[in-house]
Amino acid sequence: MGVYPSPEDLQRGTRPRRPVTAFRSAARVVVAVTRMRFLVRKWKRATRVGSPVMGGTVDLQQGYAPNSNSFSPPRINTQSRVNGSGPFNSHASSPLHSSVHQSPYSPSYLSSSFTQRDLLNGASPYHSLGGASSGYHVNSNGVTNGISPYQSVGNLQRMEYDIWGLTEKDKWRLYRYWTHKFCCSYRDQIRGKEAEYEQSATRLREIQMQEDQQIMRLATVIGMTTTGAARYQSVLQEIGPKVVVVEEAAEVLEAHILTTLSQDCEHLILIGDHKQLKPNPTVYRLAKDYNLDVSMFERMVKNGMECDCLKYQHRMRPEISKMMRIIYPELEDHEIVRRYPDIKGISHNFFFIHHDYLESNEVEQKSHSNLYEAEYIVALCRHYKCTKRCFEPCNRPRCNKPCLKLLKCNHKCIGLCGEPCPKKCRICNRGVVTEIFFGTEDEDDARFVELEDCGHVFEVTGLDHYIDNFGKGDGKDVSVKLIECPRCKTPIRRNLRYGNDVKKTVLDIENAKRKIIGDRQRIKKMRYEIPDQIRTLSSKNLSDAKAIRKVFDMLFETNVDENTLVAMTNQIEFLKAINKIEENWEKKMRNKDKCLEDLKLFRKWIIVPRKYFTEQELADAEDEIVRLQSFRRYIVCIDRLESRGVQTVTKSENLKKVENMLTKGKKLNYDEKEYLKNVLTALEKKLPASGLGVSEEERIDIVRAMPESKGRWFKCPNGHIYMIGDCGGATVESKCPECNATIGGSSHRLRDDNQFAGEMDGARYPAWSEQANLLNYQGI
Repeated sequence: MGVYPSPEDLQRGTRPRRPVTAFRSAARVVVAVTRMRFLVRKWKRATRVGSPVMGGTVDLQQGYAPNSNSFSPPRINTQSRVNGSGPFNSHASSPLHSSVHQSPYSPSYLSSSFTQRDLLNGASPYHSLGGASSGYHVNSNGVTNGISPYQSVGNLQRMEYDIWGLTEKDKWRLYRYWTHKFCCSYRDQIRGKEAEYEQSATRLREIQMQEDQQIMRLATVIGMTTTGAARYQSVLQEIGPKVVVVEEAAEVLEAHILTTLSQDCEHLILIGDHKQLKPNPTVYRLAKDYNLDVSMFERMVKNGMECDCLKYQHRMRPEISKMMRIIYPELEDHEIVRRYPDIKGISHNFFFIHHDYLESNEVEQKSHSNLYEAEYIVALCRHYKCTKRCFEPCNRPRCNKPCLKLLKCNHKCIGLCGEPCPKKCRICNRGVVTEIFFGTEDEDDARFVELEDCGHVFEVTGLDHYIDNFGKGDGKDVSVKLIECPRCKTPIRRNLRYGNDVKKTVLDIENAKRKIIGDRQRIKKMRYEIPDQIRTLSSKNLSDAKAIRKVFDMLFETNVDENTLVAMTNQIEFLKAINKIEENWEKKMRNKDKCLEDLKLFRKWIIVPRKYFTEQELADAEDEIVRLQSFRRYIVCIDRLESRGVQTVTKSENLKKVENMLTKGKKLNYDEKEYLKNVLTALEKKLPASGLGVSEEERIDIVRAMPESKGRWFKCPNGHIYMIGDCGGATVESKCPECNATIGGSSHRLRDDNQFAGEMDGARYPAWSEQANLLNYQGI
């Protein structure tokens, strides 16, 4: 699109002085131009003779006549000179207005100082000359009061009803007006959506706060900054932590600490140093006049509250810590800082450098930096630089060159270049140094390494081989643990030469922990799902749900890993399987006591609190479920066999074998499981649940297909099922379609050799019987 020139530039015919655009980005320009083209097309249609124009009409005889809903640009009442002449005189020539004023499109009007920046700021080009509007002006071309120049008869004739007949300056004025109205319409729409947006945003924050609160309730430790504590102040009040620990308490405003405390807080621990940084109030006068820069920590210390002060420092070299005794007179150095190796490449471990390079700082940052000092340090240590991050294995190779330093006894060091010098001397401590351990200690050119964690000294080639092969074993699985001293088994945590091996072992331990503890996302998911599973279990067996809930609450008093959660999920699933085996036992079913006793013992074993199930325990539990399920099936089949009067003097060999498998208390192998499955399937097919010669599915389908009420099913002398309709009483005799035996009866009395088959639809009495009549009377 290029740059939009201003009207002044167009009048002078020069290039724009600066890239002033209608809109500040290409996207806004495209939108404005597209909108303008649409409005131009709309205006062309509207300026046809007899067509409505902005709520009015244009006629060649009458000109533009607005109606009550019409809209015209703001009218300007001002006096100006045209072509250097004085103000116009009044010429009352319009039926609409009696006064004559200058046209808003006169040369002096068009050369006004109104710019595109005014339009972007929400101004209208028709107000750029000021003054209250009282109507348009009529010039020599016949522009009538209230009629814009592109709406008058003369202009319409001059333009031939085409907006493109306007001058370049007029087009720019019209374009700016349209874009102004367009922006105003969108501004009104956006203003109407502000309240809706704020309401939705508030609701979203409430939901997010509730989600965070639920997560915090399940956490053992909640860590946050003082800003976060202020944001979640209401959540902390509801959770009510019993112990609150504040780090860097001497730098925290007292009010920030107080807002984190709740009525449930029992122990407040403040950790800090009031001799260093203080709180930094935003308003300096509050700190100066009201001591707002005094923290709760400092106030308690100065008021004589009992506190514990650390005595030993474990970080600074003694050369540095001795300067700190000006502030901390009782500070002492731990032994570990005295064994720090010397810094390589410089003659002293501690010295000052003088330079004249000033510090630099940024407005948004409180800290200062000095580029010269940073470059100086980089250049000083470049020859000893490792490009890896601190927790990664270092790419610095082991150095095998002998150390050239002298010990305090003026004998040569027995160590290696770049490594800490061993404290033992080959001459002064010959017996200790040359003691055979790896086999090469007594060689004249042997070099030694001292392990800082325990102080033992070893010959370097033997120790290298030991470290490189530590934990690898003979190819079998070995435990993951820190590298140990070959003599005293002290874990090696700090050693310059074997730092890579130590870090690798630490990474292996972390990976092993991750596998044991589990994935955090899965842990979070299971911690939400297990309570729902317990609630589902309670609908089946309330006592089981209470027992497992007790286990759940007890385990969650400590940190819970993924294995524990998986074990609890398995416990719930096993209890569901037990309940399914126990449900729907017939009250008079025989031979069920042994199975129920086994179920009771199995349940007791399942509910025992545990951190995990071993692979063997899971396999045994699954096998026990299969055995108990088969045991139930066997008992049901035997009960059917006995209750239906099947003529069996003794149990068959197959049944004896099945009973022995289920009651001997031994684990079933694969062949035994398959044998049980085949025998029980065949037995269930021969003795279906209904005892009616049909399967359970078939029985249900038959009953559903008959609309009659219960108590109408009977059996012929040979056990074949038939149904009596109407009242349900036997009034006629007939023949069984299966065996041709006589069925039915007479006078509502069933034949003696026929039987009532209540097992078909679950009826307790025939539909036509004294018992059924009594039930009917009871219903009345």
